[in-house]
Amino acid sequence: HVTVGSGVVGVHIPYQYRNISSDEGSSNPVYAGNVYGGGRGVDHTAMGNHLSETAGRVYGNTNVSITGGQIHHSVYGGGSLASVGTYTLTADPTVYGGYVHNFTENTGNATVSISGGRIGPTWDELLLDDSGNSLVDGNGDAISTEAATTIAHNYECLGENEGMVYGSGRGVNHDPNSDNTDDRLFVEMAFTNNTTVTISGTADVVGSVFGGGENGHVKGNTIVNIQGGTIGGIPLHHSGFDLPGHTQGHGHIDDNDDDDDELNFNNTGIGRSVFRGNVYGGGRGIDHTTPPAQDGSITNTAAHIFSVSAGRVYGNTTVNVTGGNILHNVFGGGSIASVGTYTYPGNDFFTNPEEALSNTGKTTVNISGGRIGVMGENEGYVYGGGRGIAGTNETQVSHLAFVNETEVNISQTNSTHADIRASVFGGGMNGHVLTNTQVNVSGGVIGGKTADEYGNGANSYDPDRFPAVPDTPDYTINGTTYYSGIHANDTLTNTDGTGPAIVFLGNVYGGGRGVDVTSGSNLSYTAGRVYGNTAVNISGGVIYHSVFGGGSIASVGDYTTYTADEASADAALGNRYRIRENQPKLCIGGGNATVTITGGRIGTNGRNNGRVYGSSRGMAGASYRGLGYVNITHVVIGATNGTTSTPEIRGSVFGSGENGHVLDSTLVEVKSGHIGNGKRYGNDAWVNSYIGNVYGGGRGVDRENVGGGTVSEFAGRVYRSTAVVVSGGQIDHNVYGGGSLAS
Repeated sequence: HVTVGSGVVGVHIPYQYRNISSDEGSSNPVYAGNVYGGGRGVDHTAMGNHLSETAGRVYGNTNVSITGGQIHHSVYGGGSLASVGTYTLTADPTVYGGYVHNFTENTGNATVSISGGRIGPTWDELLLDDSGNSLVDGNGDAISTEAATTIAHNYECLGENEGMVYGSGRGVNHDPNSDNTDDRLFVEMAFTNNTTVTISGTADVVGSVFGGGENGHVKGNTIVNIQGGTIGGIPLHHSGFDLPGHTQGHGHIDDNDDDDDELNFNNTGIGRSVFRGNVYGGGRGIDHTTPPAQDGSITNTAAHIFSVSAGRVYGNTTVNVTGGNILHNVFGGGSIASVGTYTYPGNDFFTNPEEALSNTGKTTVNISGGRIGVMGENEGYVYGGGRGIAGTNETQVSHLAFVNETEVNISQTNSTHADIRASVFGGGMNGHVLTNTQVNVSGGVIGGKTADEYGNGANSYDPDRFPAVPDTPDYTINGTTYYSGIHANDTLTNTDGTGPAIVFLGNVYGGGRGVDVTSGSNLSYTAGRVYGNTAVNISGGVIYHSVFGGGSIASVGDYTTYTADEASADAALGNRYRIRENQPKLCIGGGNATVTITGGRIGTNGRNNGRVYGSSRGMAGASYRGLGYVNITHVVIGATNGTTSTPEIRGSVFGSGENGHVLDSTLVEVKSGHIGNGKRYGNDAWVNSYIGNVYGGGRGVDRENVGGGTVSEFAGRVYRSTAVVVSGGQIDHNVYGGGSLAS
């Protein structure tokens, strides 16, 4: 049992030494300023040491309790490379590393409880140079231009590779191409059986919280409870901390720093902000290439070694959020580490898994309180799956960050409610789901903004995205009042995926995200993919923008696709609407998206919000023709089972997607409830015609003059058939068997 109630563990660590564990475990700074529940073991191989599977072992359980003080680096429930628990090893060639850990009952359990103190550097340390000397004068001003740059750099990197809390151990990455006996032992080491991490009270965690390990492993299950405290150390926006010589702009530390900007989202997973302020049910794994240089650039990525086992949770994960402030995102899975025990075709561990073993690979996220995010610009998201890194089918990362299935529950109590500033996904960010997802919303607020998040002045947000003065109060719950101003604009996503940030806020998706903005990013056909089916069930709460059965740009289902030769042959025929390489041809598994809405409210005034789509958001344009697919959709509004079912859909209902596609067919059933906002806007023909409709098909780019839209022959398309059945409810405008502009 380790208890920290006061004092300081470790010393100030200059940024360039605050890096992640190197692949061979010889990076010196990872040894300073940590608290471990377990032992050390032989975790340093540079001196010619030979690894020991038993060195430093705790054969029972561990418990770490932190109520105060400062830990400069990180906290681990497990050991450095030493395992926790009593177990035997059974040879099994179907498991990566070749062995299964068989734990003795009631051993190997690691518990971490943090109710106070600070994990990571303090504010004052941002104002120190590498030697610990102050970079500011007595007035708090930078002593030089170079000093101001260093301060800004320290700020930007805060929580990137320190200030972390791990339920399991540190571990060391294993080179899958190595035949070295010692090297291969890393796969067997740094194990725990089960972990429980609880953050409460006034805990101040600078980095992120993981149920799993850094590169260490969990044989069984993880539970992460967020009951209070702050995770992220600093708000990603409007921190109130003025850096000498630098301006914050609209939510950035520097006007030239777009790492936190939704419109410049870095799909490779190396933007610094993605590493801090998150909660993961799973582990970390090697999610960082080489440590960034002073200018933030990443070099020598080819030498980076990904690992299929590092950070793996072999059982299931659960994340419970009932309070506190999580300043970035919540993930049911890991960062790049997978959740579950899988079989692989031909024991090729760097391909997609075939299936999960019984009772493994499920992630569950329950949110009934607390706040996720700040303003929702690339933070404030909830994902059932993992973070992952975007990649093509040929890259290692497309086969990592897997979970088997997900369940996300958003709710409220008499005194607390889920306050999610951006959106909810059943799938992952760029991570993958092998089978099915389920999202249940019975209460809470998704995408709402409170009065203190609007305003004028130098630090205000771009008025095109966030009005300076909020409109009238829109919704009040548990003493918190939300305003709908940012969602009241007539805004569509641009065809290149950019556009006002409000298109990313206040949505619920059954699928995953994928690379849905293209500034400096490469499209990926695997990122965020759900290979099975999705289900979205909404019975309460307020969702400020829209609902999608599919993903943002990620597809749902497993498909055969057109080859480059087929695409070229089709183009040679002179077809204007030709097929594209990687465009889905035939669904061979999963692909069904079901949306059932029996209560709650979707949207505000219906002006490009309040939409319900059976398929994905997608994007228009030929480059996106192979993305945002669902095979079959079923949308149900209301119920006829004798209960009161009065959902409010402020916009319109679509069987297909906004610009996403349906390869087979759609079915829309309206049984009760209200579709539309019950208002007319004078002579505004557009508003009056786009609100309160039911479509069997999709939307497509049906407004050329808004959002930079360009007509697309494929956006929102249903490739086979549609059906609409209306048996009750109120539809303010019209019913269409087809789409808005989509075919």
